[in-house]
Amino acid sequence: MQDDRAEDEPSQPPPGIWGTVKFAYDSLVRTVIRPQRSTYTMDDLGPTTCLLAHNLVVARQDLTLRNEKGLAIECSWWKRKVPPTSEKKPAPCIVVLHGNSSCRLGCMEILFHGLAAGFTVFALDFSGSGMSEGKYVSLGYHEKRDIDVVLAHLRESGEVSNVILWGRSMGAVAALLCSQSDTNITALVLDSPFSSLKQLALDLVDEGKLNVPKIAVTLVMRVLRRDIRRRAKFDMFKLNPIASMDKCKAPAFFAIGEQDELVAPKHVDLLFQAHKGPKQRFTFLGGHNSVRPAAFYHEAINFCRVMCGQLPLPPMDEADDITSPLELLEPDLCADDIASLSVKELKQMLNDGGIDNTLLSTVVEKAELVDLVLKLHARRVRPRPRRHSDADSEHGPPAGTERRYSTGSDGVSLDNVLPELDDLRPHAARR
Repeated sequence: MQDDRAEDEPSQPPPGIWGTVKFAYDSLVRTVIRPQRSTYTMDDLGPTTCLLAHNLVVARQDLTLRNEKGLAIECSWWKRKVPPTSEKKPAPCIVVLHGNSSCRLGCMEILFHGLAAGFTVFALDFSGSGMSEGKYVSLGYHEKRDIDVVLAHLRESGEVSNVILWGRSMGAVAALLCSQSDTNITALVLDSPFSSLKQLALDLVDEGKLNVPKIAVTLVMRVLRRDIRRRAKFDMFKLNPIASMDKCKAPAFFAIGEQDELVAPKHVDLLFQAHKGPKQRFTFLGGHNSVRPAAFYHEAINFCRVMCGQLPLPPMDEADDITSPLELLEPDLCADDIASLSVKELKQMLNDGGIDNTLLSTVVEKAELVDLVLKLHARRVRPRPRRHSDADSEHGPPAGTERRYSTGSDGVSLDNVLPELDDLRPHAARR
């Protein structure tokens, strides 16, 4: 593989205003298209076969795919290892999409939570990142095409029932762009995506984080756009996910740290408001590169399970908030099981959830009852509004979390329609 590591960069700007401008400009170019490449060894990914805490045997398959430019994309796929005599059934797959200056090694926490909840986990190094070939990254623009190659491979394998794209920063933007053209994506987990690359650059300049004199902003942006187009073959002004959010219908779980120093929370707020499909928003105390609290993984995994037609996991115990899952969590009752229940059983579940028979008398179709039950399951018990911090996830039970839900229909929230509930499963399905 060609050595495309970033060139040595000066630590201090040259004297004078133009020296300062050039230094800031070069730093901005490196930030956008040639950040420091993350390096690691295959040993860092762990053994190819391992036993997790709950007697879950996991095998890792390493593979190389080729994108449309012919560049090698290095990938890994973790799956539960089943006995040869057992029937292999397609399983939902989480595709982990790393951020700028990161690599597939960043999937580890998602890996532990995802495998325990019944998912397989696929991770890749985008072109220009990690062990993959390529010189430049594009903050989501070309990475979207790498995802297309991965999705084609997964679907051809016959081993995948549902696909979830789980992206962070650059990976979240790439996931958004991919979902706008691929209607077969089951769900998205979008951790700190930006709404517009041009606006992100202007924000960083305005906040003084790039040391660009304000009188030179217009010139710097114009030259930067031209230079990036020449080197990395994309127009930074067209990397504008918010402009085409109407094309994104996949259910989306948005997350942002309240102290994110790179992507301001307003970017995620704008994307959340513009998204017209089912959605949830999760905020936590922390910055762009902070360790995500365990509750984030639990909430995101639950969102993905519901969108795959599975029931949500049990509430997270306080002890579990500082560790990976300690108990193997099977898929449980799924959407097909609910559809097979009788009208009487469905109405009983809705009664248990606080829906009065007077309201149910207006529902005449069984399919509508099934839909109501699934929405109640997706609603889940909502804790008191609170937030998580990095310190909480490291030293003790969290302070809490803020969750916002929407069905995606005209901005109507399930919080305003459905009552609180504890457990709607029929007694026969409870453990």
